[in-house]
Amino acid sequence: MAGWAYYDAKGNRVPEEMAVFRCKEVRVDTGVPAPVGHASLAATEYYDVHHIDQPELRKTFKSFVKMKAWFKEHALRT
Repeated sequence: MAGWAYYDAKGNRVPEEMAVFRCKEVRVDTGVPAPVGHASLAATEYYDVHHIDQPELRKTFKSFVKMKAWFKEHALRT
């Protein structure tokens, strides 16, 4: 699995010392055949997503959009 990726409350990637959330980004094959002459289609999934101060609240997301929405929702509650 990949190393940690760090994000602020708005979903922007930031250095570790400025981060509010962290996760592990993993590239996965979508299973969709690529057109001839093109690389295979891949997607990124986000594992162990959590607020840095709350590692017990880990979640997994299959899209960046859903993860970013969760950041926004979770930031409002804290």
